[in-house]
Amino acid sequence: MDDLYAVGLPEGSLVGVSVERIEKQLDAASRKVDSYLRGRGYNCPLEAWGMDLTQCTAAIAAWDILRHLRGVSPDDPGHQALVKAQVDAIMWLRDVAKGVANLDTGDSTVKRRTTGVARFISVS
Repeated sequence: MDDLYAVGLPEGSLVGVSVERIEKQLDAASRKVDSYLRGRGYNCPLEAWGMDLTQCTAAIAAWDILRHLRGVSPDDPGHQALVKAQVDAIMWLRDVAKGVANLDTGDSTVKRRTTGVARFISVS
C-alpha cells in the first residue's frame, strides 16, 4: 500500500482494515479509471503508467475506502480535502477522455489483454 499512503492517505489511517478489503476498493477505483481511459481509446488494462495516474487512482480509492470501510461522512468539514481530491481526479479523467489532458503512459502502443485489471497503485 506504499502508493496509497504516498499519494492518497496518511500512513496508518487504515490500521485495522483488512488488506483484502482495501484491495477490493483499489481494484474498483482502477476499473473506474479504466472506464474513462477506454473512452479515449487507451487499451486497458494499461501495462505502463506514470505517477499522474497513480495519484488519480489513489485519490479515488482513498475517498471510497474511507467512505465504505471507515464510514466517514462527506459532510464533515474534516473530510472535505479528500472529497475534493476525488472530484479533481474524476475531472482530470474526464479531461483525459476528452483529449484535453494526456496520460504519462511511457508507451502508447500497449496491447490489449483480455483478462485481469491493472491496478494503478501498489498494495505491497
